[in-house]
Amino acid sequence: MRPQLLGPRPYFASLPDPRRETRNKLHKLHDILMIVLCAVLSGVEDWVGMEAFAEEKETWLRGFLDRPNGIPSHDTLRRAGADRSGSVSDGLHRLGDGGAAGLGE
Repeated sequence: MRPQLLGPRPYFASLPDPRRETRNKLHKLHDILMIVLCAVLSGVEDWVGMEAFAEEKETWLRGFLDRPNGIPSHDTLRRAGADRSGSVSDGLHRLGDGGAAGLGE
């Protein structure tokens, strides 16, 4: 029997958004984190590459992300990834721990 992997949404849903509230906060934190996660899992190692990945895979990403304002720029991805509160990295660690839990069974 194949292990059942959980979707990442529950791991990101309760994360506080570390970005300050401004009128130009155009992208949902969940969308940014999913783009970063998918890009990193695909071997992308820098913010510019993550933006290029998202642009190249936009049709695929549209299937599970809202993206009300299109693809975030590499600067937006970098700022969200530079979360100094640690909440984003905590969410990624929870995803890794929870997602891998059923793989050894």
